[in-house]
Amino acid sequence: MAEIQQKAEVSSINELPAEHRKQIAQIANDVRASWKRTVESLLAVGKGLTELKELMPYRLYLNYIRKEFGLNECQAGRLTSVWQKFGGAQSSKVLEAKISTLYLLSTAPDLKKVETLAGGGKVLIGGKKKGIEEITVAEATKLRKSNGIAKEPTPAEQDREQAETAHRRLCTLAEEVADWCGDIERIKKRGFEIKNVNMVKDYLREVSFATNSVAKIL
Repeated sequence: MAEIQQKAEVSSINELPAEHRKQIAQIANDVRASWKRTVESLLAVGKGLTELKELMPYRLYLNYIRKEFGLNECQAGRLTSVWQKFGGAQSSKVLEAKISTLYLLSTAPDLKKVETLAGGGKVLIGGKKKGIEEITVAEATKLRKSNGIAKEPTPAEQDREQAETAHRRLCTLAEEVADWCGDIERIKKRGFEIKNVNMVKDYLREVSFATNSVAKIL
């Protein structure tokens, strides 16, 4: 108890014992190295998916990645976009970036800023110059929403943006429903009680009606 209280009173790494500071530094280095390998793996997956897509018809490609990797079109699209935008990056700073940040920036319309970040440069965000490794998810979201163009979008551009947004939302819904079904199945197998079953069934009917409506439109 005394040790816990003593740790709670420490407000700076420099106040810790030298042995602890050394261990912390080593662990931090290990975490950074592991993080870089994670991003490298993410880029490698995006590269592989891009190559697969070029080797077969698109519908066959979608069926293949769903069967082999459990990926849907939306998930694979995010991975290939990350590879296309950052796979050839000359800066190692890309490997230090947050994965969610890379996902968001890979679909940002301001290509000049994305290219600058991929090359190790810095862009102005919220009045400060920041590199890709410093950008938060919230800041990446703002960059993604900003088109860097002063003029108003044309009706055709607005329609295209709305269609792309609807597609992203539909993909997200499909992913969430699939994850949710998996959770329900695991809960049932373990013998746990599912609360508010009638409400769940009502929700499923609403989702089914909505998706059927979309299918009819398509």
